[in-house]
Amino acid sequence: MIELGKSAYENVFVILKDKSNSKKIEEIAPFTAEMKAGKGGCSFYLCKKAACLLPVTTAAELFANLEK
Repeated sequence: MIELGKSAYENVFVILKDKSNSKKIEEIAPFTAEMKAGKGGCSFYLCKKAACLLPVTTAAELFANLEK
């Protein structure tokens, strides 16, 4: 995820939500309540202008969405 350090992504925020912190994350960011991990244990949700795209399961798909 070093890639997110590029200046092109300066307004990107990453929230890591897992079983151990899901309740706390949902308190801080209620919009994450329905966001679940995929079959592989990881899902990326990209949200723009108060709307989230469908989740993707690879970093490559995430970066492709960031470029759109």
